[in-house]
Amino acid sequence: MHQGVGFEKTDDLIIMNGMSIYSQEIEQTLGSHPGVHDAVAVALKHEIYQDILVCAVVLEKNSEATADDLLAFARARLGASTLYRVVILDDIPRNERGKPVLAELNKILLAFLGRSTTLGRKEAVRPHTVSLPAGGRQLRVKIHFSFTMPEDPDMVALDRWINGVLDNDLKTDCVDSFPGDRSVPASVRQWLWCCLQLCRLLLQVGRVPFFDPPVIIACSPKSLDSKKWSAVAELALIDDFPKDMYDAALQSSFSLAAWAMMHEPAGKNLEYFFKMVQERVVKPLSKVLPVGKSTYPVLKEVHQNGIPFQHLGGGVFQLGWGANARRMDRSTTEKDSAMGAKLSHRKVLATRLLGSAGLPAAVHSVVKTYENALEAARQIGWPVVIKPADRDRGEGVSVDVSDERALKSAFKHALKVSQVRQVIVEQQIPGVCHRLFVANGKLLYAVKRYPMSVTGDGKKSVEELVAYEYERQQRKPPWRRTEIQPLDQRALDTIKAAGFSVLSVPEEGVLVPLRPIESTQWGGVDEEVTDFVHPENLATALDAAKLFSLHVAGIDIISTDISIPWYENGAIINEVNYAPLFGGGEISKRHIPVFLREFMAGDGRIPVNVLVGGEGALQASFRLWKALLSKEVRAFLTNERQTFDSSGKPVHMPFISLYQRIRALTLSSKVEAMVIAVQTDEFLYSGLPLEYVDSITFCDAQLASFREQNKLLSAENLDAMNLLLAGWKKV
Repeated sequence: MHQGVGFEKTDDLIIMNGMSIYSQEIEQTLGSHPGVHDAVAVALKHEIYQDILVCAVVLEKNSEATADDLLAFARARLGASTLYRVVILDDIPRNERGKPVLAELNKILLAFLGRSTTLGRKEAVRPHTVSLPAGGRQLRVKIHFSFTMPEDPDMVALDRWINGVLDNDLKTDCVDSFPGDRSVPASVRQWLWCCLQLCRLLLQVGRVPFFDPPVIIACSPKSLDSKKWSAVAELALIDDFPKDMYDAALQSSFSLAAWAMMHEPAGKNLEYFFKMVQERVVKPLSKVLPVGKSTYPVLKEVHQNGIPFQHLGGGVFQLGWGANARRMDRSTTEKDSAMGAKLSHRKVLATRLLGSAGLPAAVHSVVKTYENALEAARQIGWPVVIKPADRDRGEGVSVDVSDERALKSAFKHALKVSQVRQVIVEQQIPGVCHRLFVANGKLLYAVKRYPMSVTGDGKKSVEELVAYEYERQQRKPPWRRTEIQPLDQRALDTIKAAGFSVLSVPEEGVLVPLRPIESTQWGGVDEEVTDFVHPENLATALDAAKLFSLHVAGIDIISTDISIPWYENGAIINEVNYAPLFGGGEISKRHIPVFLREFMAGDGRIPVNVLVGGEGALQASFRLWKALLSKEVRAFLTNERQTFDSSGKPVHMPFISLYQRIRALTLSSKVEAMVIAVQTDEFLYSGLPLEYVDSITFCDAQLASFREQNKLLSAENLDAMNLLLAGWKKV
């Protein structure tokens, strides 16, 4: 141990997955790491795992070791199933004799691990409830399935994949917090619960807005001596999402869990796991639910704000109900113009329109042959930018084209990727691209977009910085990696043009570019400049969005300094982007709540009042509905057979179903409030049609059977309906 603190022999023998290990072995092993200054291992008694080891560590000054690095270091020397977590602290509390003060250390570890129990050597974990994601509630669908229970599953190993690799946001450390029948063995409940969590996470990787935790309804063995189990679980309902995709995700989660618990999450195992996730889940999901990159982060914030949402099809979602509802597809809204989308997508038309409107636009020429490109470049003046006329994401773009040789290569590359076989030769404007994200006639945020770069630390060479960052990114799932690549010729040319070499050691904080420009294809580094945008530049961006009739737009301005008016430094609007990426980076994510506050009316819900019973409930519903109409509220009244609008006229619908009628009313902008008469037990079969309602009044017990006409409910079904409806009101 580098601080010279010795450890006495102790009797802290830990039993973990059948293996015996002393906590001192953990401490001495981590203490041998050159980046570790101090370490103390703490044992956690657990009902399933026996003992779990967590090690508190203090790093040496200037050490770059991470908790994952140290965990891998210890496991490589002591075994894959020894140490559960490493927590890096600024200091470990010790008494005058140099021994750790466990009570104080336990409190510190509790804060890091997010537990609500005491944690100490040989102390048992007390039960706690599952921590649910904050915010709203999703509708649910009931899924029946079967699974095979493996022999002695290594739940600690599986936990490292679920919580370490996939960033699980549910707290599931104790078997007593797992839902399900307590008559089922704890190991079976835990295996089922972990696989359901994995299913939820896999769907999220595929951008399915599956936010609520799964719920185990039932679980039973298929036979007394069988390893086969049958189960029923409730999963978040996504409208227009095929049931067979739920089944496929469940099957993948069980098979991947069985594989994961046998393999350490490192190296080739990680790549295999990620490959299986992509092939079994992500690719099939993209065909049935084409959700854009912006959709998932927006919906996540929507859910956290308690705003109900439903999938309308094709990746289009409605947020809220009735008159308060809004619609989004990626970052676009129902207010965005189809003509504006068409014009902005075609660069030549967009530039022509900007220029015609008196806005600063690029000087360019569209050509089909190299000879025409050369003539255009000479007329515009070197250097020029060469790009295909019909591609996005920076594909086929070449900058700093300064001579005929470079032009020939750039033209050939751009023509190759152009589907219309046309190339744009454009005047190159000095400066950097600035993205102004405009929504509802206002600036939401602005970023300066640097090309993909590495940041100097004053120690490593450029070559070492690139290798380190690339390796670090490869340890992440593909969907969370940046676009950084190993050094290639384009990177070498860009590094040289910036005044560096691969052997240069850039000072701390200095950016070394690896690509000539930022693009979706090559990635980049954003710096927020919202507070520095000059009012004239902002006015120009807002005018451009309005010109294209876009409610949401990404206006790209090439400028040497965004705080200087465009007419003073020659800045131009490079592109007007329909459906700009929103929520892809941390800067953008921070502004989603602001966008939603401007976009939505509160939580998007409308008042919904429910009255339950027979004829008495229907009559009470009519009285409440008329009271709302007298207050000039556009209220609609419905039961399973009849619906009335705010003028008192019947609304004819082609089904006898309260569930379907309510769902239909949520889609109508005419509906400002709903009065619902629940007179049957339909919801026992269909599920609830809304996430929450404002009030529930039980008028009488004369509920009828939905499936058997003219028959009152049995006592059993009546109790089931009362239980279901009791949890429907939002508290």
